[in-house]
Amino acid sequence: MRRSLEMAQQANDAMCLGCTYRGLGEISIALGEREQARVCFSLSEQAFRQAGDRIAAEEVQQLAESSC
Repeated sequence: MRRSLEMAQQANDAMCLGCTYRGLGEISIALGEREQARVCFSLSEQAFRQAGDRIAAEEVQQLAESSC
């Protein structure tokens, strides 16, 4: 996931950033790192909104609310 984040940042691709941050958030939840998960989910939601994907942004918001 770190490599995915690096590549998404280099490409400045909001959709890829949204997906990567969502994945990092899910990993953080699995590891019990709730604060880190909140940060990742927030960044994911922002990136999805920037990419124009309202549905993905809302899904990440719901995921954050239910797991953090």
